[in-house]
Amino acid sequence: MQNKTIVPIILLLPFLLFGQMINNFDAETEAGYWGHEISENADSTLSFINVSYITDPVSEGAGAMQLDYSAHNIEAWGGYAKIFHMIGGGDEEADSPIEGIWKISPEAGALMVGPAPNDGSWWSNSADDVNTRWCYFDDEYVFNANGSFNNVLQDTTWIEGWQGGSDACGVPVAPHDGSNAATWEHDAATGTVTISGVGAYLGLPKVINGGELSDPANAPDSVVYEITLNGGGDSMMVAINFGAGYWTYKMVVSEESPLAGTWKVSPEAGALKVGPGIDDGSWWQNSADDVITRACYFDDRYVFDYEGFHNDLDDETWIEAWQGGSDACGTPVYPHDGSNNPAGFTFDEVGGTLTLHGLGAYLGLPKVINGGELSDPANAPDSVVYEITLNGGGDSMMVAIHFGAGYWTYKMVLVEEEELPLLSGTWYMAPEAGALMVGPAPNDGSWWSSSADDVNTRWCFFDDEYVFSADGSFNNGLQDTTWIEGWQGGSDACGVPVAPHDGSNAATWEFDSGVGTLTVSGVGAYLGIPKAWNGGELSSPADAPDAITYNITLSDNNNTMTLVIEAGTGVFWSFKLVADEDEEAPLLSGTWKMAPEAGALMVGPAPNDGSWWSSSADDVNTRWCFFDDEYVFSADGSFNNGLQDTTWIEGWQGGSDACGVPVAPHDGSNAATWEYDPGVGTVTLSGVGAYLGIPKAWNGGELSSPADAPDSITYNITLSDNNTTMTLVIEAGTGVFWTFKLVADDTQQALVETWDATFDWETTFDWDATFDNGIALMEMLPDEGEVWDWSGYDSISFSYYNSIPQSLVGRVHLRLNLSDYGSVADPANYTGLGEYYYSFLYILDNASGWNTITMPLERNDSWDGGGFNLTGWAGEAGNGELDTDAIAGFHLEFSIGGGGDGDYSEGTIILDNFTLTGSKNVLGNPGFELADGQDDDFGWGAAIGGGHAEVVTDASVAYNGDNYLSIGTTDNWAVYYTEDNIPAQYGETWEFSGYGKDLGGDGSGAAFKLDAKDADGNVIGSTNDVVLAMTNDWENHSIEYVAPEGTVTITAVVVASRWDGVSCDFAFDDMFLMNVGILDVVPPAAVENVAATPYSYYNLVTWSDNDGEEGETYHVYGSRSEITDVTAAGVDAIAASVLEGSQAAVHYLYSPLEDEQQNWYYAVVCSDASLNVGEPGLSASAITNTAKGIPTISLTPPAAFAADGDLSEWYDSGIVPFELGTTDNSWGTPHIIGAVTDDIDLFGTIFLAVDEDYLYVAADVIDDVYDGYQAGDGTGGWWENDVLELFIGLYEQPGTKHIGMMRGDEPDYKFFFLETHVVNDFNGQDTLAVNGTENYYHEGFNPDWVLEAKLALDDIAFGDDIRFNAVDGMRIPIEPTLHDNDGAGWEGNLVGSPTNNDNAWQTPSVWSSTWIGEGEVGVGDEIIPFTYALHQNYPNPFNPITNIQFTIPEQADVKLRIYNVLGRQVDVLVNETLPIGHHKILWNPKNLSSGVYFYKLEAGSFIKTRKMILLK
Repeated sequence: MQNKTIVPIILLLPFLLFGQMINNFDAETEAGYWGHEISENADSTLSFINVSYITDPVSEGAGAMQLDYSAHNIEAWGGYAKIFHMIGGGDEEADSPIEGIWKISPEAGALMVGPAPNDGSWWSNSADDVNTRWCYFDDEYVFNANGSFNNVLQDTTWIEGWQGGSDACGVPVAPHDGSNAATWEHDAATGTVTISGVGAYLGLPKVINGGELSDPANAPDSVVYEITLNGGGDSMMVAINFGAGYWTYKMVVSEESPLAGTWKVSPEAGALKVGPGIDDGSWWQNSADDVITRACYFDDRYVFDYEGFHNDLDDETWIEAWQGGSDACGTPVYPHDGSNNPAGFTFDEVGGTLTLHGLGAYLGLPKVINGGELSDPANAPDSVVYEITLNGGGDSMMVAIHFGAGYWTYKMVLVEEEELPLLSGTWYMAPEAGALMVGPAPNDGSWWSSSADDVNTRWCFFDDEYVFSADGSFNNGLQDTTWIEGWQGGSDACGVPVAPHDGSNAATWEFDSGVGTLTVSGVGAYLGIPKAWNGGELSSPADAPDAITYNITLSDNNNTMTLVIEAGTGVFWSFKLVADEDEEAPLLSGTWKMAPEAGALMVGPAPNDGSWWSSSADDVNTRWCFFDDEYVFSADGSFNNGLQDTTWIEGWQGGSDACGVPVAPHDGSNAATWEYDPGVGTVTLSGVGAYLGIPKAWNGGELSSPADAPDSITYNITLSDNNTTMTLVIEAGTGVFWTFKLVADDTQQALVETWDATFDWETTFDWDATFDNGIALMEMLPDEGEVWDWSGYDSISFSYYNSIPQSLVGRVHLRLNLSDYGSVADPANYTGLGEYYYSFLYILDNASGWNTITMPLERNDSWDGGGFNLTGWAGEAGNGELDTDAIAGFHLEFSIGGGGDGDYSEGTIILDNFTLTGSKNVLGNPGFELADGQDDDFGWGAAIGGGHAEVVTDASVAYNGDNYLSIGTTDNWAVYYTEDNIPAQYGETWEFSGYGKDLGGDGSGAAFKLDAKDADGNVIGSTNDVVLAMTNDWENHSIEYVAPEGTVTITAVVVASRWDGVSCDFAFDDMFLMNVGILDVVPPAAVENVAATPYSYYNLVTWSDNDGEEGETYHVYGSRSEITDVTAAGVDAIAASVLEGSQAAVHYLYSPLEDEQQNWYYAVVCSDASLNVGEPGLSASAITNTAKGIPTISLTPPAAFAADGDLSEWYDSGIVPFELGTTDNSWGTPHIIGAVTDDIDLFGTIFLAVDEDYLYVAADVIDDVYDGYQAGDGTGGWWENDVLELFIGLYEQPGTKHIGMMRGDEPDYKFFFLETHVVNDFNGQDTLAVNGTENYYHEGFNPDWVLEAKLALDDIAFGDDIRFNAVDGMRIPIEPTLHDNDGAGWEGNLVGSPTNNDNAWQTPSVWSSTWIGEGEVGVGDEIIPFTYALHQNYPNPFNPITNIQFTIPEQADVKLRIYNVLGRQVDVLVNETLPIGHHKILWNPKNLSSGVYFYKLEAGSFIKTRKMILLK
């Protein structure tokens, strides 16, 4: 060891956890302590952990924790169920009652002025003002949670003369336009709110404290208002004294308009009508035929959105003579063509009127205006008022307008924003008599008509699907069989479909609503029966035409189509088809429970009569085992009594009217069904022992023995509360009526954790009886938000009893996982996994009996329970070391292996005595619990100048156990010191700590001290008294000291010392003295003899190890220019943590596309065993060598790209592909994992390209035996099959590669390409593209296979990832991997990097790299985004927070604003000048309701708007 100077230091250390026991499970703690999580796609009935606490068997003590588990093999890699406990955060401050968005109430008297508050005697607004001043009443006043305030005035507001206006709507005038930053402060005590910021205001901008403005330039810095909130908090009166009197404003919480969305005139007869009254069509109304003939009118959209109101007419609408048309479809005519969009609108919900403000804006018919009908478009008014009646659901409305002579009435319906083409979807033949018929005329079945029996006998025909896709493609989906007739070679029976009428050919469809025809194009495509076509009836399949046209009539709200085809002269076939609507779950489907309230059960002489007996409120608690029973009505008609482990057992069942084990057959063990008859109001359960409410009540009386349970029971049922409450009545014998009230259990949800980019979770804890007994896994925890310090121990252990071994041997193993927050800056406000360490315990097949597992608390990447493994599967990148002083959570995970086959394995295990072992505490009596005499060379001794120092027995005061040290004095001193002979030596760092509290003084007078002694017991060094800041609470205190030269022993001292006449008295407990080790604070010397030798496409960098160091490592860096700082831009990390003795590292040289001569300089840095880093040793001069040209990711995807498996466009594009082979690859470093034999066995050609929106991937794979993967095929995980796996970092990587997977600005990804779809693995195995769509194609030929994919960059990014923008010359990490299976299981992999030893899924440090485009960014060059971009927010839909990202290629003035669907601005996220680059904004709309919102980016001349959805 090199001689170094050891520097004595004294430090105050953070919290340190003492005591060995983590949890002995002898007592239960509060419910909700455990979090529960199952894998994303798992069935919660097959993947769960039920926690309970038992008293037998136990390892020791009074109790143990029992886990009944099941793990569901549903993911591509298997699945898991786990429970976890994490540190918590602090309470948030309560929101102010005015936080949110407000507006002036749209009513008369909302604005008033008079001599006093709420006095409008001088003036108040009228009801008409709400419409005439609509631009004012839509202004919003936004009180943000962060204290900022916004006036959101849209594009116009009311502008008065003092602002240079004319008392009319106009453009907002600065500074009252919301352009200045502002804040708000609410003083609830005084009932005032202060708005600070020049131009910020409430109500009217001219009104300020003490006067009214005459010039906008005189706007004050702040205004104070008096406010009075109503009881519900949804309205407030705002008053301000302006000197002469008071202005008062009534403000209401701003809510989304019920008209928000896109509307159309309902496509039905009578949707348009005119008559002398509202909804009167006696003068005229449209017919059903008009929906077809006037299709260009019925597809017109009336849009109420974030900008205002829009008439969206597409290219044509119905044009009448007064518009210069001929009562036919034609080009829209100004101003009724929507060219003046957007218009304003004002909806008075109370008065039921809607006013459209804007020339040419209209609903229904443009000619109809208030008081008349237009004869010339030029006479269109500026506004129109309609009377509106919304239906109860808000999805349809009646619109009426009085035009003088009478009323026009329009029925309008709310439609989806992106409506599918009218026929889009799947259709079937109507399963009824007469669905097919043939005769001499349309809809005439006189020659033949299908019967009701045909629906069953020809079932294979009636299940045929006719699929009209939204993209215009058509398919005959015939399943495996259809009806085959003689002309097809069949025998008028079910059989295999015959080409070309088997759906094998591509086809399209076209619906002409004007003439009422439907054409399917494609040989063999047909509707109804294949033989009927426009030229007759086929006699051979070979004569199938290219296209067939049918006459079509739609009915039943477009859910039924009647088709007619003349198949030869005078031969008319008619077919009736119905749309395939998704089946809704039956009305009662779900889980129900007894209502937890008094009177939920009652019995009396009549229904709903509890005069004989009724349950009390106390019964909900005393009979808890009954009130947690579940009554499960499954959608498939099955029923189950879910009674958990206990229910209420009465005497007739052999019980004692108390909680007990369920008794058969009323224990849910028998199969049962349910049937609900809404017509007669009954529900019937069939199955011996099935019941609702109480099991003894049945239709024949009350049971006296379980053996007499009937086969079925019928209850009378009444549903209420929107079908979430059912009241059941059963007459259990003559005149005996039991009544039960049940409620739908909306908390019965699988507790599934959804992971985002940073592996944060959004877990909703909805506890039912299964999880009522949650327990804290830790008995001694710090305050919420603090990490747990386990550094005083070297191991963790627990006992287990495998009560019921797992049902599938070897499939499930237990994992004890740890969350390490050592690299988390603010643990209290972080909710991720941190650096996440796994352990792997294969114990679930063991026989019953107690066993103990002990694992070291260290990262050793063990796979067999020998320690903890940083797999990289979950969590975030940290420092790569298990920081035992920063543990933030622990997880018990049951993980099942497999390939998603759907099976599951279950069992029961009992856990006890979770303990930290291998204590580093050298104290013999740390908690003062042992007998300990003075001068006995054990434990502690006292020395008292005056005062006291003694051990006191009082468990109510002690921090832990029964005893504590009491020490205090007045004008003197007292000490308590260690008598143990504690050996120490020079250079060691010692920590002394313990819990202490002040017992009644002012907190002053306590100290810790560490003394170093020589062989004779002389003190040769000391910390001296390190003063402790004591409080009335138990808190941990710690000091640290480095032993000086000559040290032989160490003594720890607790001190009480006070000399000011004031008494002090303290308690101490759980003391801890630990040798941390020798603290080396001197960095190693610079590395010498750094040089490099050129070889073929690589340089071998060499150096000499530092003399005198032991256990050091070396880090190697390279640069194309001389190195002065290894952290500077342009310096690459060549190798990290090279072990002592290696003295060499390989630097592979690459350049984009072509070989290139390069000069390289090198530096090597030594990091010693204490992690001190020395100065870099430098190579004497540059080393010149040839860099290998490697393929890049092209910026020019093939122009004719199509995901069809034909890679000719790639081979013709000039794009250089990446190649993976056994003897060579594109990097010149072929690397085989496993046993791939040669390039016939496996060889891959992989093309990559990227543009502004997509990443393109194509692979042409030579494979002698193709064995692809599909979930559930029984072959194991996808990685054991023929699959392309692509690791890629979508960011500029100029220096050190990542150790762990990163998110945010430098996100790492892993994609794998299956036969069915492309998976974004790190995003919860999110699907990026599906085979058979325009974005993905995959086909295996056996031998060989091929794939093509187009992956949206917006879809790839998740969480807080910066969305990728490709720039020519960027270098990025990449590692393509080919997996090989030749039919007998996994054979091997081909990878790119020579350092990838099948661990690329764990660390990007072993990935290869390449460039984007053809160039290479030079040293110090800046990567500049090439375009403006506004990316889709993530997550979307979201709750409560979402990320919005955008890119600007130059410095620009940027505005990022949020609008609701009414076009009202609800938030301003950015309003400032921003520099070039990528920007990310977090938005948390705490006070906005669920719905659609729009975010709009304005940067320079760039304007872009996107949509997002808030779900609460």
